[in-house]
Amino acid sequence: MAKNAYIKTIEDENLHPYFLTMDDYCFTVYQDLSQDLDKSYTKKLGHFSKFNNALEKIVTHKTNSNDYSSLEDYLDAYKEIKNQVLQTNLNL
Repeated sequence: MAKNAYIKTIEDENLHPYFLTMDDYCFTVYQDLSQDLDKSYTKKLGHFSKFNNALEKIVTHKTNSNDYSSLEDYLDAYKEIKNQVLQTNLNL
C-alpha cells in the first residue's frame, strides 16, 4: 500500500517574504511576490531533501537581492540575515 503524501507549511515572519512547504519527500522554498504584483503570486525557488539546505536557499536569496560594494559588506549582510532567519546559533 502506497504511503499518502501530505503537505505542511512553515511560515514565519523571520522568513518573510519566503515560506516553506514539506511533504514526505522534500522541503520546497517559495517566495511570495503578491506584495510586488498586487495579486496573489508565489515563485518556487527549489526542492531540497534537507531542511538546512532549504533555509540556506532563503538566506542566500535574501542576501543576493541587494548590491554590495565589497566582499566584507556581502559577508556581513549574509551573517546578519542568517542570524535573523535562524535566531539561534545553528550551523548550516
